[in-house]
Amino acid sequence: MELPSPFNGATVTQSYQILDNALRSSLEYEANGCDLPITLGFHPWFAREIGRGDSAELLFAANKMFKRGDDYLPTGEIISPTEPPWDDTFMEINGVPEIVWPRAARLTMECDTPYWMVYSQDDEGICIEPVTAPPDAQNLGIQGDSYIECLITFTEDL
Repeated sequence: MELPSPFNGATVTQSYQILDNALRSSLEYEANGCDLPITLGFHPWFAREIGRGDSAELLFAANKMFKRGDDYLPTGEIISPTEPPWDDTFMEINGVPEIVWPRAARLTMECDTPYWMVYSQDDEGICIEPVTAPPDAQNLGIQGDSYIECLITFTEDL
């Protein structure tokens, strides 16, 4: 898709591949001479209750996170991860993020991206979001990548 003015011909291409038990998504931005800061990411929201099994549990760990300001934007200061619930941006994740609905289903997300946003403050759902740069990246001096790919795999959790 070619973006309209004032983006001067920049394009965004999104693709999906549906596999047996997975979804592979990719997103690519081509500037084509348009000099703007960009951040790409996937922002799925998953219901905590799916009508089967127990309520969703988030299995996520990281070595670092951005300290969150009063405006909920990253301050630029890097800290050790706090305890959930979160509305935060993380770096250096450990393992593969998972959401498990015990006795029902398991979802894993694989993405080679430097940042992950996690929102777990909602009783209704969980967001786990691989992104190429944190929110407000341009004011933090961080440039997002122009390509991101994510594999979401679904399995039963018996």
